[in-house]
Amino acid sequence: MAEDIKVLEWTGAELKEAKRTEVDIFFHGTSHEELIQAKGLPNDLHLVEFELNGTKHYDGVRSYKMVSIFDLYYDKLKPLGGKVISIKSGYGSVKPKMFNAQKEAEEKKK
Repeated sequence: MAEDIKVLEWTGAELKEAKRTEVDIFFHGTSHEELIQAKGLPNDLHLVEFELNGTKHYDGVRSYKMVSIFDLYYDKLKPLGGKVISIKSGYGSVKPKMFNAQKEAEEKKK
């Protein structure tokens, strides 16, 4: 049941559905400090703060619309007794289009 869940886990189908709604869960279990220190992140990256089983957790999530992030996390957390506390933006400095181009170039080099 919900009491047994320690962290929020996403199935492959849930991640696929998230990408369909243009939400990409980029970092699991991150923090505000980690996102500030990270360089070269896309500017559509948001810090999602949520509570599950009385413990606060943080994820770095990419999406153009905050409402898409909220909907995804609300639907996931509600049945587990969790809640979304906040969604904050302003962590990245690279335009998403440029970030995606960098990522594709790195993948081609491998």
